[in-house]
Amino acid sequence: MATGTSPHQAPTDAVRCSDTEREQTATRLQDAAAEGRFSLEEVEERLARTYAARYRGELDALTADLPPAAVRTGWAAVLGLAREQVRADLAGLLGRGEAGLSPRRRAAVLVAVLIVVVLVVSMVMLALHGVTDGEPHRFDHG
Repeated sequence: MATGTSPHQAPTDAVRCSDTEREQTATRLQDAAAEGRFSLEEVEERLARTYAARYRGELDALTADLPPAAVRTGWAAVLGLAREQVRADLAGLLGRGEAGLSPRRRAAVLVAVLIVVVLVVSMVMLALHGVTDGEPHRFDHG
């Protein structure tokens, strides 16, 4: 461990990192590799250290020599955060997260998914029925 502590003793200023933070660091490293900033061996070594990291400081050290990440604003940022939240919720829902989702959060995610499915099916049915074609529709068929 780079911090000089035993595996069971955390540095006094350390904060444990989450799976989401590890994934964010891995994505940043992969993006940097795609830009040509790392050799294949270096990105593999840094990714291995990313997934083995226990503290945020270890993750910060892996990206310290990279330029600052681009700041997303507007709808791109909102949609990106929503996508990350959906991924995290689905991972928890499927039991792939560290602790999974609480029963309350699991129920909320299931209700949200059900609502989306009902809305999509309704839109498809309306489109197939011709209600959304812009012309007045008569329901009496007479």
